[in-house]
Amino acid sequence: MDKNKGIALAIVIVIVAAGAVYVLVDNTGNNNSGSISVTQYDGKVVTFDSVPDRIVCLSTYAAEIIILYGAEDRVVGISSSVATNAELAPYFADAVNVGSFSSPTTELIISADPQAVITYSSSNDAIIESLSGTSIKCVAAECSSMAKMTVEATAIGVLVGQSEMAKTYCDFFENIVDTVTDAVKGKTGPTVYMESFSTWSATGSSSAYSLVLDAVGGTNCFPGGGTVSADSVTSMNPEYIIKTPTKVSMTNKGSGSTIAGAEIYYDEIMGQAGLASVDAIINDNVYIICSQLVGGPRCFAGVVAMYNIFYGDLPSGTDVYDVLLDYNETFDVDFSYADMVYPLL
Repeated sequence: MDKNKGIALAIVIVIVAAGAVYVLVDNTGNNNSGSISVTQYDGKVVTFDSVPDRIVCLSTYAAEIIILYGAEDRVVGISSSVATNAELAPYFADAVNVGSFSSPTTELIISADPQAVITYSSSNDAIIESLSGTSIKCVAAECSSMAKMTVEATAIGVLVGQSEMAKTYCDFFENIVDTVTDAVKGKTGPTVYMESFSTWSATGSSSAYSLVLDAVGGTNCFPGGGTVSADSVTSMNPEYIIKTPTKVSMTNKGSGSTIAGAEIYYDEIMGQAGLASVDAIINDNVYIICSQLVGGPRCFAGVVAMYNIFYGDLPSGTDVYDVLLDYNETFDVDFSYADMVYPLL
């Protein structure tokens, strides 16, 4: 695919709904000259004299977006989480590892001589403070949540001079999510215990992961999240149990294990003491979904996966593997697709 460069002038529309402010940004009208304005999800605008040639990216999800846009050559620094990500790291072989995504080493960032740092919103202010006295600017755009995805993907498109590619991604994302939400209408979704990385750690309704469940009409049994127990799960009696470990953990949960981590997680849940009477266990409705499909740029695939799990194929016959393959082909990448859900659908 021809990854044409184009920067758009930011047009900001603020919508107030249910007490929250959502900032939608249309950057598709830019040309590639002069200063640029990058609008964050919170409405803050960060301006640059020109498209930055040197960027430090602290977010794995934002790094994936940059790869989709073909702009990885602009990245001169990455966090440890990007540097150790088997899918992403090869794209940034020459970038400096600046340390933790939430508290990177200031001296290493400065040594990379960037004009911009892409941060997580939760640590943005602290990193701005650490870089005070320099000309380096920070943009909070982690691209982790469905709620922010198109806004932040658009912002990164402006930042790296790839607004047209950003529009391609946003259209791709929205078309899939809209197809699923249309198919869900009129259906009664199941009750679900969503377990995060650790055993008995429930994913709360405010989590980006739970937003994927909401999109397919599922009900989170533990909207408050936090630590639960066999007794509390049994009391809620979920129709499904979904666990969301990382790709690395799904591939090899235990050091030296010859069994895929996803299978280990599945067997642990199915054999968990105290859960034998839960409907999800009785009906074999336990699934392991890679965390990259419920948070980040590929969360559209998590929406499809949960639809497939709860209701079967979409009316078009599309399944999660179809959309992941389409993603790879559309953006000329080779990310995992066949081993992201267990058991296979």
